[in-house]
Amino acid sequence: MKNLFFALVFALSYASEADALALMNKTNIKHAQEYGIMRYQEDIPDFAKPWCVYEETSKVLDLSGERVYIYTPYYLVALNARERLISSQTINIVDGEMIVQEFSDILPVCVVLYIENADRLENKISAFIRQGEKTADAYEVEVQDTVVVQTKVVREREKEASADKKTKTDVSRQVNETTDKKDQEKPEKGKPYQDGVDKDKEKTADKKNKENAIDRENKENVIAGAKPEAVFAEKIVPLLYRAQLFFYFDMRQIKLSGPAVLTVNVPRERERRFNLNFNSIN
Repeated sequence: MKNLFFALVFALSYASEADALALMNKTNIKHAQEYGIMRYQEDIPDFAKPWCVYEETSKVLDLSGERVYIYTPYYLVALNARERLISSQTINIVDGEMIVQEFSDILPVCVVLYIENADRLENKISAFIRQGEKTADAYEVEVQDTVVVQTKVVREREKEASADKKTKTDVSRQVNETTDKKDQEKPEKGKPYQDGVDKDKEKTADKKNKENAIDRENKENVIAGAKPEAVFAEKIVPLLYRAQLFFYFDMRQIKLSGPAVLTVNVPRERERRFNLNFNSIN
């Protein structure tokens, strides 16, 4: 009997440490509510630090780093107590028990990513938690928020009214009108000029026509090559977005103890990996 007693004590101690996430009795609910009451004035990033894990390649461990927040039952109860205190509502054990019951089979995680193209979030996003040989896939994904955090100013050439093409058209029209006028003045082939112009004058006129045509062609080339001064406009282009995504897992598929790896996949983005240790998370 004595050996059985010690075995039970050992088993309960191990359960208290390994399955701390699942073991939300009244004592733990009270502790979670006290955490929310004591730290209600803190901003959420500071308040949620014990449940925050940074992406394995993050070089900075602050708000500029990619990270995940594990919404354990303990954290949900603490968060609820904080919100109720801020809104001047009463806080009691029953409220905490309701939160635990509501999320008894759900493990929400909030992932903060920095991406270059927000359109990629419109495609299929996936996440899974791997523990040893077992894998639990997120059954629901929610893109909660997307904010531009970095931009650049670029100068773009405004769409012109094709001034050079208009100039060419005007010159061509003038050339055609002049040519038509000259053609009207010429007699039909084989007939003399009715105004009595002799062949010498005819040659002189042809020579002048050719010279004028050359001059007109040169002018057309000059005008066509003269481009108007380019007009530029400044445009703000997003470079980086901060995206906040929620993934929901079935708690029954996850062993709430030991190490685990959360992997997030966004199309045309590199794979993100977060190394979790449920033993160190309340």
